[in-house]
Amino acid sequence: MLAIAALSTGIALLFAGVTIGHVLERFVTRALDERLDAQVAVLARAVRPDATLDRMRAIDLPEFGEPGSDWSWQVEGPAGRFDSGITPPPTISKPAPTIPPPPPVLPRNDERSLPPGPGGHEDRQIHPGEARDRRGERLHSRTMDVATPRGEVTITAIGPRRIVEEPLREAMIPLLGSLALLGIGLAVATLVQLRFGLRPLRDLRTSLAAVRAGTERHVPADQPGELQPLVTELNALIDQNAAGLAHARQHVANLAHGLKTPLAALSLKLAEANADADVRDMVD
Repeated sequence: MLAIAALSTGIALLFAGVTIGHVLERFVTRALDERLDAQVAVLARAVRPDATLDRMRAIDLPEFGEPGSDWSWQVEGPAGRFDSGITPPPTISKPAPTIPPPPPVLPRNDERSLPPGPGGHEDRQIHPGEARDRRGERLHSRTMDVATPRGEVTITAIGPRRIVEEPLREAMIPLLGSLALLGIGLAVATLVQLRFGLRPLRDLRTSLAAVRAGTERHVPADQPGELQPLVTELNALIDQNAAGLAHARQHVANLAHGLKTPLAALSLKLAEANADADVRDMVD
């Protein structure tokens, strides 16, 4: 029972740790995604209808384009490739689409200057991706495809994955320590509960042993409420067995009495007939 309780507690705490870690990771990743999405939106407004990039409108938000920074962006399309100046640029991996993308919808002249989204070209979905820099450190990216008359333009903003990993690590270490302490506390509480909770059963076993040894006739009725029905049934079973044993003894006594009378008459007949002494001894 103790092993089952410990195993169940461990599984529950493990599930709680994984769930909380996943929620924290999503929360921190969302903050990074918002910063990357803002840069993607700025670049999307800077894409011309001929698939080139208007450098005057391609503004670098804070942290993007700084020397030695892991924050960067790149725009690829029919007109070539534009980036924030990182050399060599990281290779972006993004999930492959499950269905072929629809053909690009060419914007009208009055819509080409509008930003993506409602009221602009069309609602576009931004996809997450992963990459690594020259040092092998993980990077997080956000990619959006923009349709132009010359073809599709892919806009990607990249940020360091450590923005997510470091806060998550700082939060998970004390969290795991707290869960470990909670697990130890629950294990101790379970052990104490089982030790004191099963004490009435040990007392009941001692009382049953006394009844079997003949030192007691019944199990004491002063038991916890949870055990009262069991004690009542046990005492009823003891009384039933005692009544059955008394009935069996009475039946044996009646049989002995019924057999004694014919034997006495036979012994008397043998004595009157001067039977052999061995025969009379056998009857007696």
